[in-house]
Amino acid sequence: MRVLTIVSVIIAAIILFFSCEKEITTSPKDDPIYGSNIIVNSNPQGAEIFINGDNTGKFTPDSIIHLEQGEYNIKVRLYPYLDIIDSFFVEDNSTKKFTADFYSDTRNFGSITIDSDPTGALIFLSDSCLNQTTPYTIPQLWPGLYSIGCIYPVHRQKNTYVLVRGGEHKSTFLTLQDTSVFVDYREGNSNFPYTSTICIEVDSKNNKWVGTAGNGLVKYNENEAVVYNSANSELPDDNINCISIDNSNRVWVGTSHGLVIIDNGVWSVYTVDNSDIPHDAIAAITFDVHGNSWIGASDPRIAQLLVKFDGTNWYSYPAPNSIISLCVDNEDRVWVGLSQSVLLFVNGTWETIVTGLNYNALLAERSVESIAKDIDGRIWICAGSKVKGPYPIPGGLIVYENNSFRVIDLPEKIVSHIHINNKGTKWVSCFGKYPVNNLSDNRIILMKIDINENITGYTRGDNLPGTLLRNSSSASNGDLWIASRDRGIIKFKRANL
Repeated sequence: MRVLTIVSVIIAAIILFFSCEKEITTSPKDDPIYGSNIIVNSNPQGAEIFINGDNTGKFTPDSIIHLEQGEYNIKVRLYPYLDIIDSFFVEDNSTKKFTADFYSDTRNFGSITIDSDPTGALIFLSDSCLNQTTPYTIPQLWPGLYSIGCIYPVHRQKNTYVLVRGGEHKSTFLTLQDTSVFVDYREGNSNFPYTSTICIEVDSKNNKWVGTAGNGLVKYNENEAVVYNSANSELPDDNINCISIDNSNRVWVGTSHGLVIIDNGVWSVYTVDNSDIPHDAIAAITFDVHGNSWIGASDPRIAQLLVKFDGTNWYSYPAPNSIISLCVDNEDRVWVGLSQSVLLFVNGTWETIVTGLNYNALLAERSVESIAKDIDGRIWICAGSKVKGPYPIPGGLIVYENNSFRVIDLPEKIVSHIHINNKGTKWVSCFGKYPVNNLSDNRIILMKIDINENITGYTRGDNLPGTLLRNSSSASNGDLWIASRDRGIIKFKRANL
């Protein structure tokens, strides 16, 4: 037994000796340092460098060094050009120079075919006129991002960008907006800064005063847009509820926290904090022949008020519910459109209009969105839709004349506002207060009622760009300007008269 133990120890020692010997004598040799190099450049520079299919992580111009003699495959990649690939043999201890010229590789030529509706539009490439009209194919274009524009008479210029990769043919189609009758001004297509607007009035100098919900007041004249908000002006609040212009061309602006009067650039601001105005959430403004201003003012926590302002003093009269719209008739009576029904205010007293027509069937549960007086002294009342569930129940239009009401049979009854120009034409805007989703192109969104009460409806199929028309006003040249909730402001050139 003892002999076996001694033998085992001797064998283990022998194994350990040879293991250590092997570990010492098998250390790897240092890699040889080769002396060949490849200098890679390109035109234009900044291209990725690949060697034998592997990305080196380098960009032109750069060098690949310490190469052994042999055959090498070089690929140079510069998006959006086609790759340039070449192979060559590198001698030992030599330097090989390789330049990839993307501009001399005609495989990179691409092309763009441009078409439009209407056809025959003049084509611009990167703001340069090609003196070609659609449809047309621009040949031999180097890879890159190209600005394409098309111009056609009485249509808005349309622009797009097209990326052409090496050897690629692209097609683009531009639909140009017909501006022969309607033109919209909004963020993205003009210098008007917003897409959603609430109200609009045009002053005697043809300035458009536009109110927004949350973005303040805009003074616009097609060449310039001036934005007034609570951060850059005296405007007390950025929510504009109404705008009216008096006979002296003063602009009256009703906000959610104050009244503003702009007189030739001079601002007067009235709030409960700096004046005797009883409430400063202003919903409606109108004027009588005596120079008084009538204002719908409220504080939902306290009261709804009809307010008269004579320029110095404020007089307030509690209203039965929220005031939405106002108008003064030829008998100096104030017509007050409420969130439910319409009342008269005469000599300090509220009066119910009594006629043979049960107009309450249309007005009792609906807000009176707009009231206007025509050149014959008739009163036109825009009854808003009643909201029930996801869909509005239609309202309509009522006219008051000869101490009697009658309902106008409209082709579209979801109405938002009525405006009457100085020739007696009535313009009825639709869907601005009570939007309907996915309106079809043949749904009427604007109506014209002439002095003979002939009704003309306008749809998106008539190239009317908006669908949610909130308010309108006429310019002295006959243009109708419309505030919309989805397309900024819209000009109806000479109102198609």
